[in-house]
Amino acid sequence: MGLGYGQAQEVAQEALLRAWRHLGQYDPGRGSFSTWLFTIARNLAVDELARIARRPDGVHVDDLAEPPEAPWEGPEPQQALELDRRRRALHAALKRLPVADRGVLALAYLSELDIPDIARIEHCTAGAIKSRLHRARNRLAELLENQDARELR
Repeated sequence: MGLGYGQAQEVAQEALLRAWRHLGQYDPGRGSFSTWLFTIARNLAVDELARIARRPDGVHVDDLAEPPEAPWEGPEPQQALELDRRRRALHAALKRLPVADRGVLALAYLSELDIPDIARIEHCTAGAIKSRLHRARNRLAELLENQDARELR
Protein backbone atom coordinates (compact mmCIF):
# COMPACT_ATOMS: atom_id res chain seq x y z
CA MET A 1 0.00 0.00 0.00
CA GLY A 2 1.33 3.45 -0.85
CA LEU A 3 0.29 7.00 -1.56
CA GLY A 4 -1.69 7.88 -4.65
CA TYR A 5 -0.29 10.46 -7.04
CA GLY A 6 -2.39 13.32 -5.66
CA GLN A 7 -1.55 12.40 -2.08
CA ALA A 8 2.15 12.29 -2.89
CA GLN A 9 1.90 15.77 -4.41
CA GLU A 10 0.22 17.06 -1.26
CA VAL A 11 2.91 15.52 0.95
CA ALA A 12 5.64 17.07 -1.20
CA GLN A 13 3.98 20.48 -1.05
CA GLU A 14 3.56 20.25 2.72
CA ALA A 15 7.21 19.20 3.10
CA LEU A 16 8.35 22.29 1.20
CA LEU A 17 6.11 24.54 3.29
CA ARG A 18 7.39 23.05 6.54
CA ALA A 19 10.99 23.36 5.39
CA TRP A 20 10.38 27.01 4.53
CA ARG A 21 8.73 27.72 7.89
CA HIS A 22 11.49 25.97 9.86
CA LEU A 23 14.48 26.93 7.72
CA GLY A 24 16.17 28.40 10.78
CA GLN A 25 16.26 24.95 12.37
CA TYR A 26 18.35 23.45 9.55
CA ASP A 27 21.83 22.56 10.83
CA PRO A 28 24.39 21.95 8.04
CA GLY A 29 26.60 20.18 10.57
CA ARG A 30 24.08 17.34 10.82
CA GLY A 31 23.76 16.65 7.09
CA SER A 32 23.01 18.09 3.68
CA PHE A 33 19.96 20.22 2.98
CA SER A 34 18.48 17.52 0.74
CA THR A 35 18.78 14.98 3.55
CA TRP A 36 16.98 17.36 5.91
CA LEU A 37 14.24 17.98 3.33
CA PHE A 38 13.84 14.26 2.54
CA THR A 39 13.53 13.54 6.26
CA ILE A 40 10.67 16.02 6.53
CA ALA A 41 8.99 14.52 3.46
CA ARG A 42 9.50 10.95 4.70
CA ASN A 43 7.99 11.74 8.09
CA LEU A 44 4.98 13.40 6.47
CA ALA A 45 4.52 10.44 4.11
CA VAL A 46 4.67 7.96 6.99
CA ASP A 47 2.10 10.03 8.89
CA GLU A 48 -0.16 10.16 5.82
CA LEU A 49 0.09 6.38 5.33
CA ALA A 50 -0.82 5.82 8.97
CA ARG A 51 -3.78 8.19 8.63
CA ILE A 52 -5.00 6.36 5.53
CA ALA A 53 -4.66 2.98 7.25
CA ARG A 54 -7.00 4.21 10.00
CA ARG A 55 -9.70 5.38 7.56
CA PRO A 56 -13.00 3.53 7.88
CA ASP A 57 -14.16 4.29 4.31
CA GLY A 58 -12.42 1.25 2.85
CA VAL A 59 -10.57 3.19 0.16
CA HIS A 60 -7.39 1.38 -0.70
CA VAL A 61 -4.52 3.58 -1.79
CA ASP A 62 -3.60 1.17 -4.59
CA ASP A 63 -6.99 1.95 -6.16
CA LEU A 64 -6.13 5.64 -6.51
CA ALA A 65 -5.04 7.21 -9.77
CA GLU A 66 -1.52 6.91 -11.11
CA PRO A 67 0.38 9.93 -12.40
CA PRO A 68 -0.71 11.14 -15.80
CA GLU A 69 1.40 9.85 -18.66
CA ALA A 70 3.26 12.27 -20.89
CA PRO A 71 2.75 11.98 -24.64
CA TRP A 72 5.19 9.50 -26.17
CA GLU A 73 8.00 10.96 -28.23
CA GLY A 74 10.39 8.11 -28.61
CA PRO A 75 11.23 4.93 -30.41
CA GLU A 76 9.24 3.01 -33.00
CA PRO A 77 5.80 1.72 -31.96
CA GLN A 78 6.97 -1.87 -31.30
CA GLN A 79 9.83 -0.64 -29.11
CA ALA A 80 7.50 1.81 -27.39
CA LEU A 81 5.06 -1.02 -26.61
CA GLU A 82 7.85 -3.13 -25.10
CA LEU A 83 9.16 -0.21 -23.04
CA ASP A 84 5.64 0.52 -21.84
CA ARG A 85 5.11 -3.14 -20.91
CA ARG A 86 8.36 -3.11 -18.91
CA ARG A 87 7.45 0.16 -17.21
CA ARG A 88 4.06 -1.22 -16.21
CA ALA A 89 5.63 -4.46 -14.96
CA LEU A 90 8.11 -2.47 -12.88
CA HIS A 91 5.34 -0.26 -11.49
CA ALA A 92 3.24 -3.31 -10.58
CA ALA A 93 6.21 -5.02 -8.92
CA LEU A 94 7.10 -1.88 -6.97
CA LYS A 95 3.52 -1.63 -5.69
CA ARG A 96 3.87 -5.15 -4.28
CA LEU A 97 7.01 -4.26 -2.30
CA PRO A 98 6.71 -3.12 1.31
CA VAL A 99 6.68 0.66 1.73
CA ALA A 100 10.08 0.60 3.47
CA ASP A 101 11.65 -1.19 0.49
CA ARG A 102 10.12 1.25 -1.99
CA GLY A 103 11.38 4.13 0.13
CA VAL A 104 15.02 3.10 0.16
CA LEU A 105 14.92 2.26 -3.56
CA ALA A 106 13.44 5.68 -4.33
CA LEU A 107 16.00 7.51 -2.22
CA ALA A 108 18.89 5.56 -3.77
CA TYR A 109 17.83 5.48 -7.42
CA LEU A 110 15.34 8.26 -8.02
CA SER A 111 16.82 10.83 -5.67
CA GLU A 112 20.36 9.50 -6.17
CA LEU A 113 21.27 9.90 -2.52
CA ASP A 114 24.28 8.13 -1.06
CA ILE A 115 24.11 5.52 1.69
CA PRO A 116 25.00 7.87 4.60
CA ASP A 117 22.32 10.39 3.59
CA ILE A 118 19.70 7.65 3.27
CA ALA A 119 20.73 6.31 6.68
CA ARG A 120 20.18 9.76 8.25
CA ILE A 121 16.78 10.07 6.60
CA GLU A 122 15.74 6.58 7.68
CA HIS A 123 17.22 6.97 11.18
CA CYS A 124 19.43 3.89 10.98
CA THR A 125 23.01 2.85 10.20
CA ALA A 126 24.66 2.80 6.80
CA GLY A 127 25.05 -0.96 7.17
CA ALA A 128 21.31 -1.34 7.71
CA ILE A 129 20.63 0.69 4.56
CA LYS A 130 23.02 -1.46 2.53
CA SER A 131 21.20 -4.57 3.75
CA ARG A 132 17.78 -3.05 3.09
CA LEU A 133 18.80 -1.97 -0.44
CA HIS A 134 20.19 -5.42 -1.19
CA ARG A 135 17.04 -7.10 0.10
CA ALA A 136 14.75 -4.64 -1.75
CA ARG A 137 16.61 -5.15 -5.06
CA ASN A 138 16.38 -8.94 -4.64
CA ARG A 139 12.65 -8.77 -3.85
CA LEU A 140 12.04 -6.53 -6.84
CA ALA A 141 14.01 -8.82 -9.15
CA GLU A 142 12.08 -11.84 -7.88
CA LEU A 143 8.75 -10.11 -8.43
CA LEU A 144 9.76 -9.12 -11.96
CA GLU A 145 10.96 -12.65 -12.77
CA ASN A 146 7.68 -14.10 -11.49
CA GLN A 147 5.71 -11.63 -13.62
CA ASP A 148 7.74 -12.59 -16.70
CA ALA A 149 7.18 -16.29 -15.98
CA ARG A 150 3.41 -15.73 -15.66
CA GLU A 151 3.30 -13.81 -18.94
CA LEU A 152 5.05 -16.63 -20.79
CA ARG A 153 2.41 -19.19 -19.75
